[in-house]
Amino acid sequence: MKLRTKLIAGFVLLEVMIIFSVWTGMSTVNRVLHKGAGTETYYSNFVIFDLIALALMLAVSTVLCVSILRTMRIAVETLSEGAKNLAKGDVEKDVVLEGRDEFAELAGEFQQAIENIRSQAKAADVVANGDLTVQVNPKSDKDI
Repeated sequence: MKLRTKLIAGFVLLEVMIIFSVWTGMSTVNRVLHKGAGTETYYSNFVIFDLIALALMLAVSTVLCVSILRTMRIAVETLSEGAKNLAKGDVEKDVVLEGRDEFAELAGEFQQAIENIRSQAKAADVVANGDLTVQVNPKSDKDI
């Protein structure tokens, strides 16, 4: 699931829960104001319901935040490790990130860059060993 979709779905769910809680609160206040008898029971039931709704909203928001933070942490650590390896000249280590979110797409593009550098390094090694017949295929018209 895309990170953007997770965020939107989570916030929409929380908003719906808040609106429902406010609506039930308004109906409780209306009932208490207009019907005198039995309002204590109705009010205490509302308070219990509202506390349960609050706990549910807190649980949903916590799970959502932990899930998003975990996704981001793993992605940043993976990409950072790949960048460190690339900066050291190590093009043999791949950057693999499972998923279908924006970070997985970024990791895939990063991996393509590593493969391109790896290919160019191998071609340079062949030329350095004296074989000048090696073919280097540019990836685009801007590839030097």
